[in-house]
Amino acid sequence: MATGYLYPIDSERIITVHCPSVPIWRKNRLPFIEVGLVFAEYEGPIYRASVKVGHDRFIIYGHLNEDGPSNSSIIAAKDTVLFRGEVIVFQRGKFVSTLSRRSAKVRVLNNAVIK
Repeated sequence: MATGYLYPIDSERIITVHCPSVPIWRKNRLPFIEVGLVFAEYEGPIYRASVKVGHDRFIIYGHLNEDGPSNSSIIAAKDTVLFRGEVIVFQRGKFVSTLSRRSAKVRVLNNAVIK
């Protein structure tokens, strides 16, 4: 299981979510994390990105909804960023594919999302 942090559209609070993951033990390969249950109401494509903030590495999954409202939790993180969709952030480990709980501070998570 991978522990992620959901930036929901309708709340300013970050929500902890747990998603099944398949670790990939090849260097420089991202693990596959099943986020479909979290984004169950959304039917479009789900995007994945790898982001590094300082020494911390993250995998970010998200979807866009151009007709939907701006994401309140991302606006709370950085009021100049308007994003229409939801984002889940997973922190990567050095010896495991994803950490079971984050070691990075919330502001570092916010910087990863804004990147």
